[in-house]
Amino acid sequence: MKQHLKYTLIPALIMLAGCHENNEFNGNISELVHTNVRDVEYSYTDETLGRSITTPVYNNATQMVHNDSIFLFLNPNGEYRFTAYNINSKQTKSFVPAGYGEEEGLYYLDLNIHNTTATAMDFGCGRLVEIDLTQCFNDEYKPIFYDLTNNEKQPLGAVKCGEKVISTGIYTQGRYCLSDSRIGKENYWVNYPSCVGANLSDTLKSILYASNYMTLNPEGNRIVCANIQYGCLDICTIEGN
Repeated sequence: MKQHLKYTLIPALIMLAGCHENNEFNGNISELVHTNVRDVEYSYTDETLGRSITTPVYNNATQMVHNDSIFLFLNPNGEYRFTAYNINSKQTKSFVPAGYGEEEGLYYLDLNIHNTTATAMDFGCGRLVEIDLTQCFNDEYKPIFYDLTNNEKQPLGAVKCGEKVISTGIYTQGRYCLSDSRIGKENYWVNYPSCVGANLSDTLKSILYASNYMTLNPEGNRIVCANIQYGCLDICTIEGN
């Protein structure tokens, strides 16, 4: 089973400059309906459901993903880090209380979804949490946690696609680590970029290019990782099984 990551490096400053020159946006922009600073509603048109959807945004949520009628919000400073909302039943359910414990979480920045499963990386505890949006309202449901600190790894960001977990962190073997539970093996991919500190060791580069920001496209075949300190954006295409 062979895995390839195609690597593209784009300086973020160049991208920002391009965005500044072009004021047109061709995508569909969702509207924010303001009601109260602690009770904001997010409104958009869902082509699948064929109607306009308005959902509450909980506890100053920073990110949102959804599958069908189930929405999941990331509340990085909330008592519970995640809140699910069913737009049909108006039911809510919270997950992952704040803390260091086995089923708790600390520091989440990104929220990703692949098929019906949402994932987020806790770079404070080195764990990836997985929430199945088709099962999360079942009475006995609990999120699944994956410890990514095995083999003395120091992960900072991660995404999950099927059984594959791709993470980045303070790694000297490569920019990204790909682990697959089906084969029980880890592989490191992509050399560190040389746009800053070309003569530095990989140990120092892994610290310089450390990033908590990773996202996965809906098809599960491409990841993007951003380093906000040096303005570098990695775009990696995943090929193979």
